[in-house]
Amino acid sequence: MTNGIKDEVVLSPSSNCLSKVFHSEEVLMAYCSSPTITMAWRPGPKVMDICQSLPSYIAIATFISGTFDPLRDIAGIFLGCNGTTTGFQAVIALCNSKMNIVDLTQDNSPFFHSPDSYHVIVS
Repeated sequence: MTNGIKDEVVLSPSSNCLSKVFHSEEVLMAYCSSPTITMAWRPGPKVMDICQSLPSYIAIATFISGTFDPLRDIAGIFLGCNGTTTGFQAVIALCNSKMNIVDLTQDNSPFFHSPDSYHVIVS
């Protein structure tokens, strides 16, 4: 267990992950009070804009096209700012993988998207 998150959990092989792409929203459905229909998710405040005041364990996601698309966007659980103004930590699990704590910074943005792309999920 790391930061209160069960890091040994692997997403179900019977999930929507048949295409082996992101589908990271299952973490939120399993561990947060996020609506189970991702079409109901809306982008709230940008994480980077409120990082210092945002409590841990909040559901976050990218909304590249304005709505959450499981084939393109990434969802996770916010853990906290990384101590600088360049990013934050989140728990993210990609398809059929363990949950991992990821440092979301400009350096890893090609794969996980830019930290500026993440919003608090509202419904």
